Amino acid sequence: MSLPATTDGPDDTLHVYARDNDVAKISDALARVGDPTKICPNVTDADGTTPLFVASFEGHAEAVLMLLQCGASKDLRAKDGTTPLQIAEARGHTDVVRLLREHPAPVPDDVAMAALKGDEAVVLAWLDGGGHIDAWSASAKTLLMLASSLDAGHERLVLRLLSRGATVQLRSLGAASALALAAGKRVHRLPKPQVAQADIAQQLQLGPCPRRGP
Repeated sequence: MSLPATTDGPDDTLHVYARDNDVAKISDALARVGDPTKICPNVTDADGTTPLFVASFEGHAEAVLMLLQCGASKDLRAKDGTTPLQIAEARGHTDVVRLLREHPAPVPDDVAMAALKGDEAVVLAWLDGGGHIDAWSASAKTLLMLASSLDAGHERLVLRLLSRGATVQLRSLGAASALALAAGKRVHRLPKPQVAQADIAQQLQLGPCPRRGP
């Protein structure tokens, strides 16, 4: 179970970053939401291996975590049938094995968009179907971050997520927590959104609250 040497060709950019454990470049390449130059986290080489395979093979836990947070699939198989988890286990990379076993499945794009729009029904249905409350979207944000962000500010959904145990302290690629995303620029909003964002920021400071209903 071995990976071929990673080249520095234009199609292998993310593989090279993963090989070198260059978390900053991985973040930059994958965080450009809406940018046509954004690289897919599951881009494959000729052998069907993704950057996550490379990072898992090398034992780079930081790169593995970043790729997972940006939507890399841990379930894809290379042409020989192996998974990143099998590679990490075979190489004895215990930190990587733990990350791959424990990291939740990513938030589907439609659910992430629903969180941005404050669509409680879609978000809660996904959670009720087994979705993880702290799962990450392809934009490297949790549902709580998406619902709390300046462009969203959906207080009711934020409260629902907190009641289900969403973690306030998690941080996005830009090192911003849900609280920072809620509080960041509300002074530039009109009076009513200012109040809503302030309420969200206050609730996030209070942290998780007891669950009340679905």
